[in-house]
Amino acid sequence: LEFTGFHLGALFTFNGSNIRQRAIIPNNIDLLNIQIDDSIINKIKSSSNGFIFKGTVKNEKPVQIFTPLKFEQKPIGFLYLESTKSIHFSEDDLGILQVFCTQAAISLLNAEKKRTISKNKWES
Repeated sequence: LEFTGFHLGALFTFNGSNIRQRAIIPNNIDLLNIQIDDSIINKIKSSSNGFIFKGTVKNEKPVQIFTPLKFEQKPIGFLYLESTKSIHFSEDDLGILQVFCTQAAISLLNAEKKRTISKNKWES
C-alpha cells in the first residue's frame, strides 16, 4: 500500500443492499465509521473501471479511489484507497487496478463457493 502512496485501503463486498467490510490495510484502523453515500455506491455499481475523487491536502480532503469488483459484469464489491498526500493517479493506473480487482473478485467468489461446499459436507 505504501508503494502506491496511499495510506489506507479496504475491500468491501455487497450482500443485497448491505455492504460488508472484508479486509483493511493497515489492519488496526476501523473503517466502519466512514460513511459511503448511496450515490457513490450506485456510481461504483455502474462504473466499469472505477473513479477517482481528488481532494486537496490543504483542506484535508483525501484523494479517494473506488474500484468495483465485478464478476461477469455484475458488481460484487469494491476496493477503496485513500491518501492525504498529493499523489498523481492516472486513468491508466485505474485500469491496472481494475485488473487486480477482477482477480480479487474471482478469488472471493471461489473462496465463498469452497466455504459453502465445506459447510454442506460438514452438515451431511
